[in-house]
Amino acid sequence: MKKLLLFAAAAVAFGASAQTLTRTWKVETANALPKGECRQGVGLNGKIYVNNKADQKVYVVDKDGVSATTLPGGRNCGIGHDQAGNLIVSNAKFPNTWGVDSAFFVYKPQTPSELTMLSYAQVLTAIGRCDFLGTAKGDLTGDGELLLVGGVGTGIAKFITVGGETSADDCFIASADNKINVTNNVTVVRPFMDGDVEKYLYVTRNGAPAIIVADDQGNFTTEKTMAWENRGACNGSDIFVLGGKKYVVYPTLPNYNDGFAIACIDGELAEGVKEYPAVATKEVELPTLNNGSQTNWVNAEVVSDTEAIIYQYVPGQMVAKYTFSLAKMYILGQNEVGDAWNPTSGIAMTWESGNVWSATVTTAPGRENLGFVSVLAENNDEGGWTYVNGNRWGLENDKQEGALAEKLTVSKNSNSINVGVGTFFIRMNLDDNTLYIAPTKLYVIGTSNKAEGHHWAPNDDSYMAESDPETPGVFTFDPIDLKVENKAVGEEAEEDLAYFAFVTGIDAEWGPVNNSRWCPDNKDGELTDNTDFTDFGKHYNGAFCIKNGAYKLTVDLNTKTVKAVYLTSSGVEQVGAEAAGVIAADGRIRIVGDAATVSVYNAAGQAVAINSAERTFAVARGMYVVVVDGKATKVIVR
Repeated sequence: MKKLLLFAAAAVAFGASAQTLTRTWKVETANALPKGECRQGVGLNGKIYVNNKADQKVYVVDKDGVSATTLPGGRNCGIGHDQAGNLIVSNAKFPNTWGVDSAFFVYKPQTPSELTMLSYAQVLTAIGRCDFLGTAKGDLTGDGELLLVGGVGTGIAKFITVGGETSADDCFIASADNKINVTNNVTVVRPFMDGDVEKYLYVTRNGAPAIIVADDQGNFTTEKTMAWENRGACNGSDIFVLGGKKYVVYPTLPNYNDGFAIACIDGELAEGVKEYPAVATKEVELPTLNNGSQTNWVNAEVVSDTEAIIYQYVPGQMVAKYTFSLAKMYILGQNEVGDAWNPTSGIAMTWESGNVWSATVTTAPGRENLGFVSVLAENNDEGGWTYVNGNRWGLENDKQEGALAEKLTVSKNSNSINVGVGTFFIRMNLDDNTLYIAPTKLYVIGTSNKAEGHHWAPNDDSYMAESDPETPGVFTFDPIDLKVENKAVGEEAEEDLAYFAFVTGIDAEWGPVNNSRWCPDNKDGELTDNTDFTDFGKHYNGAFCIKNGAYKLTVDLNTKTVKAVYLTSSGVEQVGAEAAGVIAADGRIRIVGDAATVSVYNAAGQAVAINSAERTFAVARGMYVVVVDGKATKVIVR
């Protein structure tokens, strides 16, 4: 079965779903990057960049190892990046405080020659020693912002650029006594937090991590303090958003080694719970070493709504790249190629938000059953099925029919679900453990069809409406021509009614059609103009009936309601207003019935449409001449 690469990643559930952490590559760097000189690294664009303060070069590491090509470096070990993909390299003289000649080098790794130097003496000299850098907001070569934390008691500084130049009017220094516990060698990371542009992740070696907020006067306050499960005392945390939830990646115990974890910090902890638990953990692999640089750097790069890259740099030991993914969901039983029930392949559902996925699936007779699974196996064998079946969700019983347009309760089991024959919109929600299935196509059969004599037919598709994915289960037929059976146009009596039903699929035989039939529970249910008809459902026999005419029909399978709005007599020529096959109402001209070409002219003789294949025309109020297949009719649109 499918295995994680190189190590077993923890998968702790939210509700019934899980996250995965998988390493894609690892490089040992003991001989290439001495820990005392190369104390900070940052990942970006699939690579990890390390600033060597001894030779003032930035070394680049990828899956092939440490590159012989280096980039411009600085006199300090600090290196970070901004949201525009620029590297930020510290040029403060190590280990002294910032000086007036100290600066940052800012450039894109792809174009290192386009290097920008930034400096502002008032800020840099006031904050004291500042070895490490976080993530900057925006673009420091344009409009950007970087937070700096100095030594004990020297406070926090906000470094601002406007148009690629340091903005002295906007930069400021906050004192250390405004509710922020400033200690030496802290990390302040500028996160992506749901668009909040003045919030920061603040992490010290020994103090409580916090979300801090800056106001316009340069004061910082603590919005939220946190404790993370098994957190170590090393520098090197980061914050990111996946699936609308906030996560942190942080070093774990024992200190000065290669273990780290990821926790979701979204929302408040339950009563009695003191720490945010890890949802994925990278266990310690290397022997514990005394790390004089006090670091185990991990940072995140979001690549999609459901996936982030985690970069790791442990000075003097290793660099590595990982993938952290939210849970996925697949549908088994409907593969287009090969065996439908195969644990190695399935239809990938589309992630919507949180732990919610959706898909549109077409089933066929004999293939009405579906399975829902969060993983796929490596091999199509007993072991593969064991792996997949342990990660499936279904109804209470195997092959149980899934009621349509209702929220069904699912649990973790290996049961398949019978959805019937047709095309269906499916939404799996593991935030509340529900499954929703609704047909995407709905047909009207009965005396509404256009066949000769208006007879019922199980395979007539004259009228079909498709569901809007944003409102699954709701269908509109506008207009629909409902006729009286076995009577010619104009021969209907006042009491004559048209009879019809809704089905989600058509077939040459009545059996499969009636199995997907929606109608009143009693045999006949009469619709009244502009009035909701309620309490219909999926029944084998039954029909709606209505006065002969053309209507706008709105069908909501979710609420089990049908509303019919009368438009005009069906196919009956009317003097001075509307004619056979033409409806004029609500600012539109509609063509009812079969027509090859339609031309529309206003009262001045100007063409609105000529030989058009369209059947609906939006027009202003007034009189129009409508020519349908050579037959002209005057209509008035009100």
